[in-house]
Amino acid sequence: MKKLIIMTAILIGMTGVANANSCLDQIGNYAKTDTMVKAWGIEKDTGNTIIFVQNIRNFKAIDIAFYGFNDKMAKSIEKDFGCKNVSFENAYTDSGVPRF
Repeated sequence: MKKLIIMTAILIGMTGVANANSCLDQIGNYAKTDTMVKAWGIEKDTGNTIIFVQNIRNFKAIDIAFYGFNDKMAKSIEKDFGCKNVSFENAYTDSGVPRF
């Protein structure tokens, strides 16, 4: 019985890692077609997915939500790519310093 419990725990842990890698791979494929996506990753502590979006145009900060990077798109990525708690962040500060 102990072996069964241990094997189940190991399989569940491996499934979580596989889902995270699948999520990152699919975002990577998406980023090849969308030049506004600059970087992405999964937070180590929470497992949440963060996508950094290009937010500087003509030396001015823009609102990334205007370009569609909002809650609706985050939910779509969660559903389609299997990611957990997707959020979009500005890739650069208002003065142009990279945050990723």
